[in-house]
Amino acid sequence: MNLSRLKIENRIKVSMKQRIALILAILTAFQVFALPPPHLAVPTGDETTVPVKPPIPVKEVVWCGLDYSMVKMIGGEHFDYGFNVPDLIFPGMLDKWNQLFLDEQIDDVAIDLKRRVMIDTDGVKANNQKAGTSQIILQPSDKDTIENTHITPDLIANEVKSYDLKHTNGLALVFIVDRFVCSFKRSLMGNNVAYIRDSGGAVYVVFFDIATRNVISSKREVNGISSGSSFRNFWFGPIKDAADTLRKYQNLKTDY
Repeated sequence: MNLSRLKIENRIKVSMKQRIALILAILTAFQVFALPPPHLAVPTGDETTVPVKPPIPVKEVVWCGLDYSMVKMIGGEHFDYGFNVPDLIFPGMLDKWNQLFLDEQIDDVAIDLKRRVMIDTDGVKANNQKAGTSQIILQPSDKDTIENTHITPDLIANEVKSYDLKHTNGLALVFIVDRFVCSFKRSLMGNNVAYIRDSGGAVYVVFFDIATRNVISSKREVNGISSGSSFRNFWFGPIKDAADTLRKYQNLKTDY
């Protein structure tokens, strides 16, 4: 082999090595650019992706309204503020009670809970349309007393899941009204028998997580009623009394 031919073959070998090195460098560059940045790294098959639960804002509460969809109105047939005119109650009076709460109580809710109050009541208002005259009991049985309840934890859990809310996250508060009861107690006054009106209301104060619809707290508040200037104001009494208990929920544990 002459010298010139050897030089040519060596140049070809060097050129091929340079081409191979260049190709490898290009492929390596493509691989580097194809990798996701560290904060977007794709998990491997051995890892399990766990969805992150959004935190409940600690300074806000969503007021969902007064839920009368399961209420029972018991007794009061011969009482000035009785339930014997159902057309005046359903659904108009339910809306009036909800508006009265916004007008007179909502500022106190913010003060008592030390949270900013967001209003989202359309879902409860829609559920209140389910309430009707069949929930009035003018001839009560022994079970139709203020001490008893027909509302179970499962019913409360299903009820809060049914609300169509604009908010998708946060701590929510709703009052689920259990029952209004007007009864009479027999009392002896000397040689005479007297019947004293004994009226009261029971309301569930319910806090729940909007994102998961898990019930965080549910407490039944029972209060008597002594006065009221009208049907609306008389039976709004137990609602106001339930609202007066909200101070004890300032440090409500939400598991977040």
